Amino acid sequence: MGCQCSISLYFLAALAAMLTIDRSGTASLALAAIGIHESGHIIAMYALGQRPKEINLKLGALSIKKDASMSFGGEMAIMSAGVACNILVAAICFFLLFCVSQSYSLLLLCLVNFATALINIMPVRGLDGGTLLYLLTSHRFGNKAAEMVTFISSAAFIIIIVLPLAYYSVRNTFNPTMLCFALYLVVLMVIKSHK
Repeated sequence: MGCQCSISLYFLAALAAMLTIDRSGTASLALAAIGIHESGHIIAMYALGQRPKEINLKLGALSIKKDASMSFGGEMAIMSAGVACNILVAAICFFLLFCVSQSYSLLLLCLVNFATALINIMPVRGLDGGTLLYLLTSHRFGNKAAEMVTFISSAAFIIIIVLPLAYYSVRNTFNPTMLCFALYLVVLMVIKSHK
């Protein structure tokens, strides 16, 4: 049986708006980094004998569902693979940047991949880091404890790190990007806690 793919109309509208508004080309590089990240998950699935059953592109989220359940180690490997791919691409770009060509586009690709890895490793529910934390905690202490630990970690991370950064960026540089990111993480945490 093949993989079912679905793309939300809202996702396409947001993608079109982002590519239209961005004149710097950074949005295209960010999309490439996200594609690299998600490809890492899919490559790890295939390497472990799994096939993606379903891929859904929705506004603010991409979800990949597997055919069957996996071992703890397999789940951890699949969840870590996206971040690992971003770090690998960032390292290759960094190497090329200093050894071959000092291209501004290469620098941006390096930074965007590194930023994508950092964002996804955050211990926030709905991101890879939150899922990894959930898997580790549930493996050791059970699902109920994992739910509580992941929720507390998500809330603490948002309150202690993300919201002060958002406040700083709005107050000092009049850049609402971090505020939007903080709101996205809060909404993601709330949506994931109700599932």
